[in-house]
Amino acid sequence: MADNKGLNGLILIDKPEGMSSFKVVSIIKGILRVKKIGHAGTLDPMATGLLPVCIGRATKLAQFIMAGMKVYKGCICLGRATDTYDMEGHVVKEAVVPQNMTKEYLVSKASAFTGWIKQTPPPFSALKHNGKPLYVLARKGIMIEKEARRCFIASFDITSYKWLSEKEALAYFTVSCSKGTYIRSLANDFGIHIGTYAFLHSLCRERIGQFSIKEAITIEDAKYLMKKGNIKDAVISGEDILSRSMPSVRIDYDLASFIARGGLVEVEFIKGLLERQGIGSDDPISPFLRLECNPSNGGSHGTSTTIAVFEWPQIEGKKYLKFSRVLPDNLEPLRDIKK
Repeated sequence: MADNKGLNGLILIDKPEGMSSFKVVSIIKGILRVKKIGHAGTLDPMATGLLPVCIGRATKLAQFIMAGMKVYKGCICLGRATDTYDMEGHVVKEAVVPQNMTKEYLVSKASAFTGWIKQTPPPFSALKHNGKPLYVLARKGIMIEKEARRCFIASFDITSYKWLSEKEALAYFTVSCSKGTYIRSLANDFGIHIGTYAFLHSLCRERIGQFSIKEAITIEDAKYLMKKGNIKDAVISGEDILSRSMPSVRIDYDLASFIARGGLVEVEFIKGLLERQGIGSDDPISPFLRLECNPSNGGSHGTSTTIAVFEWPQIEGKKYLKFSRVLPDNLEPLRDIKK
């Protein structure tokens, strides 16, 4: 069996239904025999699909993966509401689903949930109140309502609809949304908006940013690759994680070295680079940009490498860039930037 000491990177796992994200990570940790591991973006036990698992030093990159837009496919059950907003909860409300309700009607109503919206998190969630997760309190009958939060929904499409009875109908959907969006809350709110009640019946995450479910492997695949000594074939490198998670700004080697030594870079200078390189810099969903250069003194040969990641747009009035703490593993002479 292969030695995975020093293994760093990202493995995309296709999470099965009925298993928590924590449990998946625990299993993968045992398979790989690594000490440092974590996931980027929690999936509820009932949900399936893409679960990014970061290994070793790549755990520092989880925030950049999670910043990407998510794409989900699922099913909303109309006619009933549950205390968890999904099929695992207890039914708390019921309402008639009119037989004349159509897919076209649902499509027209779904548009109200696109763009920047405010959403109240489910009472059963991992958010904390006085240091305790809401789901722990909810199981004790203590229902805490958190303040509504902003999230961005790029699209919410009802793809098909099936009326079963006055007590039940199924609406299938695809949604593209930002970090912090609760699909369970979306289902619950949508039901109220169309004049009935609803809960999330099933959910599959298909994409986070540039990472797709098509690249993911199952837990059994991971066991097989480990047994064969080929697990590294499934690992995405730290540099690839960064290059696929955000746009980049090219700089020369001298500036890269200056930054690595703690030099400050003016915001206006980066704005000029963005303009000259034709890079869109006002995306509110992906609040990061990266600086990259060719480590061979700016020559035309070799692979460009991430020097640092910074938040963008910067705080109004800031003169110098605020860097995030990340540098690639393959530039050992360059120390972490910490501003």
